[in-house]
Amino acid sequence: MKRILIVDENQVVGYTGGAEKIICELANVLSQRGYKLAILCMNKEKGLPWHPLDEKVDFFNLAHEQGGNPFSSLSWQWQRAKRELLRALGGKDLKIGSRKFADPKRKYIEDIFSKRLQYKIREWKPDVILTIDADSAYIALSALDGKDIPVISMYHGNPLDIQGEDR
Repeated sequence: MKRILIVDENQVVGYTGGAEKIICELANVLSQRGYKLAILCMNKEKGLPWHPLDEKVDFFNLAHEQGGNPFSSLSWQWQRAKRELLRALGGKDLKIGSRKFADPKRKYIEDIFSKRLQYKIREWKPDVILTIDADSAYIALSALDGKDIPVISMYHGNPLDIQGEDR
């Protein structure tokens, strides 16, 4: 049986949006067709997706697995404070003079999610990883750690957001 892991680093728990609906429906349909499915996220909130999930679909919220909740740690608060300081000094682009700074809050989330996802990949052993957006694809690819697992990335938005208006 093929094992498919759907990764969404955005809000999944309790959210009613279109992308959340798509991943739940996709997981349900593929599960009914004989695939082993799991949806994986890292949300502050505990619980399940708002949209119904077939009982055969696994759901993992990595914020509440493999140790403490990374959103309640002192390190998380420090990253948030650093980002606000950078915003105060450099605006929303985090640019001070000619130097653009990486978003410390974003980096913190990506690093923890990647490490926890790496563990879940070893444990769950997916044959294919589907990601819901480019950010999730980046995190999934960084978590592969040399494993030869195909990563397929979906995009649920306006393609002009990626390509630009002049294409």
